Amino acid sequence: MPKRKRVYLVVALLALVMLVFAVGQVMGPQELKPLHAKPDYQPLQEEVAKFTANLPGTYGIYFKDLESGEEFGINAQTAIPPASSIKLPVVLYLYEQVADGKLNWTDRVRYNKNTDYQGGAGDLQYVANPVSPV
Repeated sequence: MPKRKRVYLVVALLALVMLVFAVGQVMGPQELKPLHAKPDYQPLQEEVAKFTANLPGTYGIYFKDLESGEEFGINAQTAIPPASSIKLPVVLYLYEQVADGKLNWTDRVRYNKNTDYQGGAGDLQYVANPVSPV
């Protein structure tokens, strides 16, 4: 190879190296995120499905891992009447009131059939019997 072609080749390679280096500087350091294996929730889903299959009634369950985004459902698209599910937030509120010192577990509550009764759903709305005041 003639000397002149070698000089051009060396200059071209140096220019290419400098260009690659300059582009790397402009783009800045790239943050590498670790690759996490997605969790396999198939065994959990199968175990929950097997457990609920032996129980009376229909159960609707929806699960989502907020870290990975993985999700599954059992009867997730089936409409199921809420029944007494309102009791969960009510009990949570009661626990918060006790924790904040606003109520005590031994406090008594007086029931007033004129203001405290609400019609229910299902069979309970027909059998609700107001309790005598404490």
